[in-house]
Amino acid sequence: MHRIQFSQRSQIVWFKRIAMMLRAGISLGEILRMMIEVEDSQSARTIMIKIQSDVLNGLSLSRALQQFPDIFGRLTINLIRIGEESGSLEQSLLYVSEELKKRNELRNTVIAALMYPLIIIIATVGISLFLAVYLFPKLTPIFRSVHTTLPLSTRIVMSISTFLIHDWYVVPVVLGSLSIVGMYMKRIPLIRMLAEKVGMNIPVFGGLLQSYELSLAARTARALLVSGIHASDMLRIVSTTCSRRHYSHVFSVVAEQVEGGSTITAALAGYTHVFPSLFVHIVHSGELTGRLPESFVYISEHYEQEVKDMTKNLTTLIEPLLMLVMGTIVGFIALSIITPIYQLTSSISGN
Repeated sequence: MHRIQFSQRSQIVWFKRIAMMLRAGISLGEILRMMIEVEDSQSARTIMIKIQSDVLNGLSLSRALQQFPDIFGRLTINLIRIGEESGSLEQSLLYVSEELKKRNELRNTVIAALMYPLIIIIATVGISLFLAVYLFPKLTPIFRSVHTTLPLSTRIVMSISTFLIHDWYVVPVVLGSLSIVGMYMKRIPLIRMLAEKVGMNIPVFGGLLQSYELSLAARTARALLVSGIHASDMLRIVSTTCSRRHYSHVFSVVAEQVEGGSTITAALAGYTHVFPSLFVHIVHSGELTGRLPESFVYISEHYEQEVKDMTKNLTTLIEPLLMLVMGTIVGFIALSIITPIYQLTSSISGN
């Protein structure tokens, strides 16, 4: 069954256009009708038609969006609901558009940083396959004609080459099976949390992922507090917007403690492995001065900048390691080709 999708980039434009047309005095039902007419994506049109139908039948926009929680998310739905209740829907829609834009930019920054290692890995695999599957088999008959024991590297590459040529189908079957198993294991909360903890402890990448999560969490917290949502409710909504289950669980526990009478600072302080001291200290200052939203702004900006700095330095940090791995693999294959050729020419010269 085709999965209905409505990309975050499309949502950014969609909410902004709705806000602008509402400000011009056009009714929400008419706006949704016009948006449906100009939408190219059939998947997005399906969602818009359903939302328009619900709005025309008397539902609010937030209630209509609530039927697609996996697409729009609780943050978007709650901000729009608050805008409807306060009579400032246009401002809420513009704010949602801006928040989604900033979250998308931060996500793209991280993805761009990971593209370089991916390209190097693909290039290494491509070159290795070319040497092992195309070039090496052309030289294999010559190597077999040499009545001496071939070097270990040559025998290893020869075995790999033979396997890839005759039993290549085993590779996609194994990779596909591992992917399916991984997808099912990812659905098990305990296994997913353990995998995320391991990921957070990987040098460089762990710090990048932590800064990314904290930045988004702080930005969400600020948006909700400014809208007038209580601290415990804010923390519960933040927990639903976290991309990693471990952070989601921790924010849920913190929300329960705050609801029970604890301060946010005291609740956060119990999870030093998740929240750095800087995060806790700034929140503490915000609670003392009554300027908690501004504190979360500072936190989000601080960790956003950390993400940008880390991604800029990521290439410099990883490049030597990637080049070493690539050189080792390609060099090993090249050595397995050159060594027997050298032995063959040496034996001919000796004769």
